[in-house]
Amino acid sequence: MTYGGTLTVTGTGGAFVAGDTFKLFAAGSYGGSFSATDLPVGVTWDTSKLVVDGTIKVVSVVRPQLTGITPGTNGSFQLSFSGPAGNSYTVWASTNVAATPIASTETPLVSNGLFSVGGLATFADSTATNFPTRFYLISVP
Repeated sequence: MTYGGTLTVTGTGGAFVAGDTFKLFAAGSYGGSFSATDLPVGVTWDTSKLVVDGTIKVVSVVRPQLTGITPGTNGSFQLSFSGPAGNSYTVWASTNVAATPIASTETPLVSNGLFSVGGLATFADSTATNFPTRFYLISVP
């Protein structure tokens, strides 16, 4: 196999985890190089084995980050956040910021949401009006 042009990989389906390895090509020999790579964002990739055995590996995954909260109508809020592209996420809510553990003290508002190819997502909380104070957490599996 002789590499050339741009390598584009789109993450769909499950969550990326550090250590995941993906075999993109199978050939008797590999040569050349890509002029550019377009890999899912929010993930640090090791591409050093691409020209050796056709694989790429996840080195680390960026934690989700809240990028904005916009007031909606009737006391609702829209959350904007970023995270590892193609990964699934859960939005949790609680009225007690110090309560732990999360899985038993917070309510999942969205399970198995999916970050876009650009690593972005939004969620509108129309139930926020039912609580005097609300805290949010976004997690990836």
